[in-house]
Amino acid sequence: MPRKDKQKCAHCARNATRGAQLAIGNINEFRVRNNLEALTGDAKICETCWLKFRPPPDPNRRRGRPPKDPQPIPVVDEGDLGEDDEPGRVEDDEPGHGENDPGRVEGEAAVPPPFDDDNENQLLVPEIELVEFDRELVLNYPEGLQSGGEEEEMLDNDPVENPQIHQEPRLPSPGLDVVDVVGRPPISESSSSDSEPRETRIHTRSMTDADGESDDSFSGFEIRAIPDTLVVNMPPSTQSRCFICRNDEPGGRHRISSSAVLDLWKKMYIYLPDNVRCCSTHLTNENKYFSVDALMCIEKLEDVKPKQMTLADAARLISMLTMAVKSPPMNFTTYGFRNDKDYFTLTGLTKSEFDAVFATVEKRLRRSHNRDSRHAFAIFMMYLHLNISQQLLGVLFQMPQQRISDVVGTVRKLLMLRFVPNHLGYQHIQRQDYIRSHHTILASTICGAGMEQAIVVLDGTYFYCQKSSNYMLQRELWSMHKGRPLTKAMMVIAPDGYILAVEALYKANGENNDASILKDMVHVEGGFMTFFREGDMILYDRGFRDCSALAKRLNLQTRMPHFLPKGQKQHTTEEANDSRLTTALRWVVESANGRLKRRWKFLDGIIENTHLPHLGDFVKIGCALLNAFFKPLKTDNPGDKDLAEEMLERAGLDNLLKNMLEEKRIPKTGSANWLPIADNDLVDFPQISEDELRKFTFGIYQIKQAKSYTAEHKSGEVDRGYNLFQANERRIELPETDGILKFKLQSRHTSSVQHQLWIHYEKNGVGRRAIRAWYCNCKAGARVLGCCAHVTSVLWYLGFARYLPILKLPAVTVGRNLRDARHREPSPPALGDEQSEEEED
Repeated sequence: MPRKDKQKCAHCARNATRGAQLAIGNINEFRVRNNLEALTGDAKICETCWLKFRPPPDPNRRRGRPPKDPQPIPVVDEGDLGEDDEPGRVEDDEPGHGENDPGRVEGEAAVPPPFDDDNENQLLVPEIELVEFDRELVLNYPEGLQSGGEEEEMLDNDPVENPQIHQEPRLPSPGLDVVDVVGRPPISESSSSDSEPRETRIHTRSMTDADGESDDSFSGFEIRAIPDTLVVNMPPSTQSRCFICRNDEPGGRHRISSSAVLDLWKKMYIYLPDNVRCCSTHLTNENKYFSVDALMCIEKLEDVKPKQMTLADAARLISMLTMAVKSPPMNFTTYGFRNDKDYFTLTGLTKSEFDAVFATVEKRLRRSHNRDSRHAFAIFMMYLHLNISQQLLGVLFQMPQQRISDVVGTVRKLLMLRFVPNHLGYQHIQRQDYIRSHHTILASTICGAGMEQAIVVLDGTYFYCQKSSNYMLQRELWSMHKGRPLTKAMMVIAPDGYILAVEALYKANGENNDASILKDMVHVEGGFMTFFREGDMILYDRGFRDCSALAKRLNLQTRMPHFLPKGQKQHTTEEANDSRLTTALRWVVESANGRLKRRWKFLDGIIENTHLPHLGDFVKIGCALLNAFFKPLKTDNPGDKDLAEEMLERAGLDNLLKNMLEEKRIPKTGSANWLPIADNDLVDFPQISEDELRKFTFGIYQIKQAKSYTAEHKSGEVDRGYNLFQANERRIELPETDGILKFKLQSRHTSSVQHQLWIHYEKNGVGRRAIRAWYCNCKAGARVLGCCAHVTSVLWYLGFARYLPILKLPAVTVGRNLRDARHREPSPPALGDEQSEEEED
């Protein structure tokens, strides 16, 4: 089959297979520009000719319609103007521009003369630049803006409101000469040369006042056409030395990252070309940004001047700005957040920690045109850390909710595969490394553990969920202890707070208590018993009481706080001391559970039931992140060995003050035996620093509770103070240097209960050694290894807090604006009720 002849270009006679068919309205213009014969409606030109001679596009043209008739720009060369000609004015009788133009078709707008490739002085201007200098404006105007007539009048009077003129956001410094802006001196008639680029200046008319006279104070504007140039502030382009400190040593210079280039442009409007180098000492954050000192030095550089950009530099800068503008509101790429504070607030990780975790999943996390892989990881971390809805994440990252859900699931699977096994589980660490790195001196001394004996703390934690519509599942998730649906996870914690493993997840009904979960753990292959051996120490709470027989059968040593026998109101001194030894080591598991939920708020709220199949993955990911980047909860201190030995020594002591009260050598009651006294009148009580008080209690928990007890007795509109009584020395025999005080404190749990306590002290003594004995009638008040929170409250206030210039107590003003109905008097009956009673009578 013979091949059809391709239609030739009407201008250059080349094949026009990819050409565009000329619209009827543009045929005459094309003919006049190129001196061609009349063209028919189906005439074609090649793509090269069309792009070279096509009229400027109409911004208001709708897709699918031909462009409007062009508005060509008249080109005027200063060298062609006569002495009497006014720059910027176009005469009507000038050839090629007036009505007498032989090439002009009646009814059409005047057009410029044909394009001449050999004419170097002919000017085509691609864009507008508006810069103001005291009395002068420099404009780069786009093709299609016709000079003269009404449009020139608009430029004269109000150039800023011209919709076709764009004002640059950053103007050069005041007083900067026009030569600096353009990059070369203005071209005059005497200095013009055909070998150099030339400019066309079009001066506007001077501004006139109301009387029509010229105003010399304002000489109008100067419109200068700049041929294809973009001028910005740049340092000298050189790779042989640092552009900041001029260092030219080999190997000391580095290529500047695009993020640093863009950051410098945002702050100082200074562009760094691709061949500019600087020393690594001027960069921070893995050589991605300039340091503060470097920015101050760059601001003082004298050789940073306005220079003409190359096409490659302009394209590079536009590309960087485009990437920054197209980024979503939450931008974690090179052009987005860069400091640790922003990263930590949004994701719970610093920037370096974020990069470290992201590096483990980056190769497996596919990048697409809809999202960046770094954004995908940031979505998951914000979801885990902030517990915000997927709809809100979709708004912040400009994605639909379903895609957010897919991203969260994908990142979760990758973290479970690539990150969690390296930081969590019985196989991620060797047993000897665990003993050497995560045992504390305090725990090893109190438990008497050797170098081969492992110590672990067990406790369950709860994750609240929604009430299920599946009745069987609803019963299995209902906790009688908490009174709400939840799931459980068993935390296996080292003595320093390191999370060795997480056994998740378990149901919450009575058949899944802590003891049942531990029994299940020891029978799992590759689990708990693969890591721990005979003779290891397990610390747990009273919920594991049913595991005593199991632990004995497995030859595991256990420590647990003592139970209060039925009918007994207070632990013995020995039981209270031994329980304190256990709680002094077991607190790390409670703190680890709290930190897990505080840091990853997704685990602290009410979790949707749709997440229950994968909730265990979220828990393990959160624990692995804590192990990888967060400090241990308990670290060894130089005095821990002595502290542990002192605790063991005091655990074997008896409470002498309790014995004296029970044997009635010191009466507990009697107004004649105990005289009331105000705390301000008690001047011989020893002063104790807060550090000494911390050593006295062997911890900080009691001190935190002491502040709250003090707030109840020493705050409010009425200062109730302590119910303080001093021993009557005439009725109670004491050494002259000693004193005994009796107190009554309100219970924090029950309004009808008050605790009584006694303190034996040395008058005018100093430090914790001046407190000789103490006793409280609460459950743990008989211990001498530390003291209860009630005794600590009195010691903290009388020995330390009352000497402070300002006593700060917790949550004093929170409830002042809350109404209390207990003290409201009965209101009078309503008027309608009185009338109804009278009618009945």
